[in-house]
Order: sequence, then C-alpha cells, then structure tokens
Amino acid sequence: MQDMSRMSDKDKAVKIAEGIDKLLRTRFGKAPDSLNLSMDSDCLVIHMKGFVHPFEAALLAEQSEKTFRYTRELMMKAFVPDLTLLLDEENLNAESFYYDWSADDASGTIVALFRSEPCHRQTYIGREELHVRLDAALSRSHKVPSYIDSWWVDPRTLVIFRKGIFGLLEKELYDLDYEDILKTAKRRLEKRTIKQNLDIGRYVRRRMSEIYVDWNFGKSDSVLVCRFDSAQKTEAGRSIE
Repeated sequence: MQDMSRMSDKDKAVKIAEGIDKLLRTRFGKAPDSLNLSMDSDCLVIHMKGFVHPFEAALLAEQSEKTFRYTRELMMKAFVPDLTLLLDEENLNAESFYYDWSADDASGTIVALFRSEPCHRQTYIGREELHVRLDAALSRSHKVPSYIDSWWVDPRTLVIFRKGIFGLLEKELYDLDYEDILKTAKRRLEKRTIKQNLDIGRYVRRRMSEIYVDWNFGKSDSVLVCRFDSAQKTEAGRSIE
C-alpha cells in the first residue's frame, strides 16, 4: 500500500510538471530546456534551466539585468493565476508563491507554499548551525527572524523559510508601492552577503551550485532555495525530472 501511495504522488508530480511545461509554452511561447519539479507536504519547487527568450537574451547582452528582472516580474504576475488553477485541479492549495532567476545561466525557480507558516522540523546534518550562521550573516540587512525552518525537498534542493524579518522602513516602502526596488536591492544584498560571508555547503557537507531568494512583503516572510551539485541521501520529498 505504501508503494502505491508513492507511485500516486509520483504520477501527480509528473502530471503537474507536464501541465507547467504546457502553460509556459502557451503563455510565453517557450518552455525551459529542462524542468525539475519536487514536492512534499509543505511546498512545491520548480527548477528550470535554459528559460530565456531572444529579447531577454538581448537585454542581458546589453547588461540590462534590471529590465530583465522587471520583465520577469510581469511575466510571473500573469503566470501565477494559471499555476494556481493547475494546482487547484490536483487539490493542492498554494498559500503563496516565490520566484527568482539567475541571469548568468538562464535558470530560475518557482516555489509554492501550501502552508502560510511551514512546520517541517526535518532533522539533517548542519541544520541548527546553518540557521544560526545565516541569521548572523544577514543581521545587517534585516531583523532577526521571529521564525525559521529549513528542509530538503529532494536530495539537491534545500528550502529555507524565514518569517518576521522586515523593519519599519521596509514595510513603509512596500506600502508606498516600491516593492520592485525593494526586491532588487535586497536580492543583490542578500546574495552578495551569503556568497562573501557564508559557505552554506560547508554546514550541509556538499557543494552549493545555485541560490535563489524571494520575499512576501505583505506577510513579512522569505523563501531561500539552495541547489547543490551532489545528491547525498537525505529525508526528502519526491523529485521528478
């Protein structure tokens, strides 16, 4: 019976991945070169490679990353309602979405959280030290989180959820509709800070290849996704490629 349950989850993930691929082709005229979908009880993570349009490639060639990211924000605002309907058809209720892109290699990730405050409490090597070191490294860019959790969704994907991280200035800027500027500034600052001051791979004993981060300013929370090269065995969800 347990094997049948796992097969059912796998079939569902395959169906969702195929639906997302079709949505991207329909909406934007192009699908990624590769699409990886992983899911567990708390979230769904979509990781894409080779997802860039010719006009976006031209923007990046002209070193206009700001315009590229603004374009992607508009694309996602059009795409998320379709993705929500697709997940609803599979009885998956997404509370919120997060997304980020790497202009360097045309990769990106989309995360759907099924709970407003995940409570995974997964035990893995380096978890507690990673939380402490991450808080310390980012303490200058935001408040110490009121809540933090992290878990492996698959053997290559670690999700870190933080809540209660925004101060009065960030909340005021958000209320004044400066969300795009806030995201641009915080994304550059947090990624630079992590790369310069925190070796995440050291704590989980593997080499990190990619990092993505996004925020929900209305809920004062953030999702950070770390992708790794090697696939050491972990307590993880299902992964479909």
